[in-house]
Amino acid sequence: MNKLSHICFAVLTAALVSTTVSAETATLGIRSEPSSMDPYFHNLGPNNAMLGQIFGRLVDWTPAMDAMIPRLATSWRSVNDTTWEFKLRQGVKFHDGSDFTADDFIFSFNRADGYTGGNSSFRTYTKGKTVKKIDDYTIHIVTPGPYPLMPNEMTAILVMSSDAKGSGGDENFGIKAKDFNKGIATIGTGPYKFVEWKKGDRLILEKFDDYQGPLAQPWDKMVFRFIKSEPSRTAALLAGDVDMIDNVPLTDIATLKGNPNVSLSSGVSNRVIYIHMDQFRDRSPFVTDKNGNPMDKNPLKDARVRKALSMMIDRDEMVDKVMEGVALKAGQLLPEGFFARSPNLVPEPYDPEGAKKLLAEAGWGDGFGLTIHGPNDRYINDAKICEAVAQMLTRNGIPTKVETMPKNVYFKRASKGGADKSPEFSFFL
Repeated sequence: MNKLSHICFAVLTAALVSTTVSAETATLGIRSEPSSMDPYFHNLGPNNAMLGQIFGRLVDWTPAMDAMIPRLATSWRSVNDTTWEFKLRQGVKFHDGSDFTADDFIFSFNRADGYTGGNSSFRTYTKGKTVKKIDDYTIHIVTPGPYPLMPNEMTAILVMSSDAKGSGGDENFGIKAKDFNKGIATIGTGPYKFVEWKKGDRLILEKFDDYQGPLAQPWDKMVFRFIKSEPSRTAALLAGDVDMIDNVPLTDIATLKGNPNVSLSSGVSNRVIYIHMDQFRDRSPFVTDKNGNPMDKNPLKDARVRKALSMMIDRDEMVDKVMEGVALKAGQLLPEGFFARSPNLVPEPYDPEGAKKLLAEAGWGDGFGLTIHGPNDRYINDAKICEAVAQMLTRNGIPTKVETMPKNVYFKRASKGGADKSPEFSFFL
């Protein structure tokens, strides 16, 4: 996936909060359910968000995602070109009452690094790194060369208890995903502790009274109800069945703003919607001639073709009509506030005539065919985005079909559904 080019634009997310949330219990209507309670099973937004309430990280982000803050680490520094030192917070308790020490981080790091099964990709953050225990509350992380992004990457590793018990076996230190899903191994240091997960229905978390760290604990209990349907989620809020919902349907925002019984909160998210383009394979499975026949040559390998496709996408129209104004144009994969974001990378202007000239220059003036693939239940208006992109490309001489599917099918096929576990698709969200 990291070997593919991208066309991108950023979206805003909105959360709707009712005015009747009790101090004791908050019930939240959530669109996307985590796939597991195992912190290393799947590097997925819903998993990381939910499990971050149960498990701690060495380093975390402010709610605005504009700065890193200490969590299980109190400080960090580079002691030489290849070594980072993290001082760990003392007095931290796991939910079972045991003490957090360097041993727990090392255990967690190693389990994430060697994880088998699921759709884990946490090895992205662990590969090439060696963790050394200096004492119970000091660790060194050593890399082959200078590694300035170490604190950033430590925001991704959740820390579990090294004393957690599992059902046995040779893989994953004898602790299976089902052991977390049942609550057997779901022992963290976070502000809330695991109570119950009924898949497809709800997740219940309870306030951890001995929590030490920067995160707030506004309620004694949080009940997450998983409501995939957009109309049903809004209806549940208005009926008082839930106190809050996330991913507010864009078509409901204007109406809900006028409702005195609810409060709408929105802000720029770090979710960037982008399109992968297969620029490496000589023959790409869903690139065809204009009649839908396979081709021996892949036009996406030419940078001029990729740029032309980007120039055919009217981002203003996408923001105004598809996203109902609740989005921002983007010209790069990093949103505002992120390290290494470049002010020089701006959104591609809509220029269909310029795009056609580029295609002709690249030898593809007569066009070719594409299929855009995407999920239909993962991102805000994901299927509509695919449809809009297809329409824009089609009216500019690149006939484009649309195929969307549930996320549990889509991500497996998109990541390694092709030959030799390569991406199955050619042009995908």
